[in-house]
Amino acid sequence: MDGNAKLVPPVVKVPSEEQSTQLQASEEQVAALKSQLSNPIPQVDTAQAEWETALPKWKVLVPQTFTAQAGTTLELLEDDSILASGKNPDKETYEITTSLTGTNLTAIRLEGLTHDSLPHKGAGRSGNGNVVLTEFEVEIAGANQPESWQPVAFTRAWADHEQEDGDFQIGNAIDGKLETGWATEGQKKRENRQAVFLAETLFGYAEGSKLRIRLKHQSQQAQHQFGRLRLAVTSSSAYTEKEIPLKLQDWYSLGPFPTEGLSQNHGPEGAPIDLQQAFPSGGKELKWAKETKYVDGQVHNLSIGDNTSLYLYRSIQSQSSRRVSLSLGSDDAIKVWLNQAQVMVNDVNRGVAADQDQAVLDLKPGENHLLMKVVNYGGVSGFYFSLERESPLVPTEVVEAAKLAATDRTEEQVEAIRDYYRNQVSDNEQLKKLRQDLETSEQKKNEIEQAIPTTLVMQERDTPRGSYVLYRGQYTQRRQQVEPGTPSALPAMEEDSSANRLGLARWLVNPGHPLTSRVTVNRFWQQLFGTGIVETSEDFGNQGQRPSHPELLDWLAMEFIESGWDVKRMMKLMLTSATYRQS
Repeated sequence: MDGNAKLVPPVVKVPSEEQSTQLQASEEQVAALKSQLSNPIPQVDTAQAEWETALPKWKVLVPQTFTAQAGTTLELLEDDSILASGKNPDKETYEITTSLTGTNLTAIRLEGLTHDSLPHKGAGRSGNGNVVLTEFEVEIAGANQPESWQPVAFTRAWADHEQEDGDFQIGNAIDGKLETGWATEGQKKRENRQAVFLAETLFGYAEGSKLRIRLKHQSQQAQHQFGRLRLAVTSSSAYTEKEIPLKLQDWYSLGPFPTEGLSQNHGPEGAPIDLQQAFPSGGKELKWAKETKYVDGQVHNLSIGDNTSLYLYRSIQSQSSRRVSLSLGSDDAIKVWLNQAQVMVNDVNRGVAADQDQAVLDLKPGENHLLMKVVNYGGVSGFYFSLERESPLVPTEVVEAAKLAATDRTEEQVEAIRDYYRNQVSDNEQLKKLRQDLETSEQKKNEIEQAIPTTLVMQERDTPRGSYVLYRGQYTQRRQQVEPGTPSALPAMEEDSSANRLGLARWLVNPGHPLTSRVTVNRFWQQLFGTGIVETSEDFGNQGQRPSHPELLDWLAMEFIESGWDVKRMMKLMLTSATYRQS
């Protein structure tokens, strides 16, 4: 289905001259801002260098033995990753042993890596590419006592992505329960994944250590195993001080309600939120509606009328008690509650923008309930919401590139480190202003593009439908299939020309084509003189009349071709000829 699209592809844009000028100026402005964002900024670059030195240094583990309990074939690759192949059981446990040196180790990193041999070229072995890791277990023994295995307990874990449609958080991989697990959402994201597990105490023996690592895939989802993985350890203290990221659920909206002002309570204020509850308004009942289109850190329009209010609600999951900063914007007035307690209010008449108001949220462990109310006193309305950015797991490729000396980095690595730092880490005000300007410019560019009218065009299918000789013209009586081509009585297409609409157009205007130019100038002659040089202008075949003056027809045809198929010039030539003046 086309979703009732106004115009179904293929279409082309048909901008006016003014729109073309506006679009070009907007594109140039966007390009200039992007260039500024990638140019050197001394203050930012200095802070980036300090950030790079603080990144954890990871040591990749070289597996010595690796087995799969249910029969999967495991292979060690050159980059010290392990690739799974062969038998693909419903449930599987990988066991890997390795030696390592060093003490005071703090964390272990698990990477799920993509590979061309895996379904959808992802990182998992299931048919849709997803992975569910139910348990991640590690044991350690001293090199001098290789059989004295002791468990390595983990207190926290982080992942660069968790599947959101269920309980699939990374913490499930270290909770000791096989019925829970961490899901990578590989059915949607065909990309590398990583998780970091923080040990409860420092580990590693002075004489050297052996590690035994088990990855258990025991979920109800069959074959949801990692297809390729790699392990590493670090002694960095970065993760001992790192908070577990907040989990922000989807927004829900309620309203709009006709309102007399910000102080008017329409029901949900200061009370426990029940998403199934209905609220009376103007003879009807309003209910909470899920909103998936709102993205944090962006200004959003609200389609509500004058003198109306709208409630916005979401839950925030926190693993611990913590204080976070909240940036808000609204058109017009705004009020905020956390866990039924009011934390911020601003009764104002204004247009919405980013960072107009700030508030502090004191989150409790577990689920927190955030309620916002936006009142529109007239005109358009909107809101902005952004929590302070948390430091996510830095992509492995960025961490590894940052370990290299600046002179040893490739241009791509330099760009990757810089872009990640500036977009995900830095809180520099100059950068923030540039990003806001870029967002505004891109929004303006999109508005111009959306205003440009479009028109339907023809386009070749990737796989053309077959054409057949139909017996007695009946479409149900197909005979032999035929291929696109030109009549054998006429010159063939050029060898490098495709047998499609473009190829046909080029063939028609080929100077060597005997008909196109002759038929065209003959029709011009007929328009001016009443009768064409070929009297049967609709038939140049053997059933038609022969030209009365064949040399004249040939000469006019060549003139038409050599003029670049200039119709105006050809008509002028005929009109100013002695023949026309005598007629």
